[in-house]
Amino acid sequence: MDTQSLVARFGLITASFLAGLISALFPPLNIEVFLFGVAAVTKPTGLPAVVVSAAIGQMLGKIGFYFAGRGFMKLPLGRYQAKFDEWSVRLGRSKRGVDLVMFSSSLWGVPPFLVVPYLAGVFKLSFERFLLLGMAGRLLRFSAVVSVPALVKALAR
Repeated sequence: MDTQSLVARFGLITASFLAGLISALFPPLNIEVFLFGVAAVTKPTGLPAVVVSAAIGQMLGKIGFYFAGRGFMKLPLGRYQAKFDEWSVRLGRSKRGVDLVMFSSSLWGVPPFLVVPYLAGVFKLSFERFLLLGMAGRLLRFSAVVSVPALVKALAR
């Protein structure tokens, strides 16, 4: 389902939430592409709600990864197990490092935000801190993404 169909069926805010949630669980569905498309056709006054809704959806989707890291559920990591183990060793060196990596990942996507919520759980980052750092990064990232179409239009004038 494309962006336009999703918005037509569920409305802008719910579609943004669903796109955030689905992309959190299935990364090939890219939330940034969705937000960029929405921002290109939506009035700027509607974009803050879109950003918040998408960020909430993303973080809701990442909660399962966090609790898997805490040992409450098992993820079928398969061929990715080695990558998770590698990042576990890197992050295990510093408590402050977990905070920094969590925020950096949610803001810049480096390391991939697919991996980091799981590792935040492994290193027992508090659930509140996980949500706070993740939401802060996602809000800043998504705000930047929805600003791009307006900047392009302004530069094209």
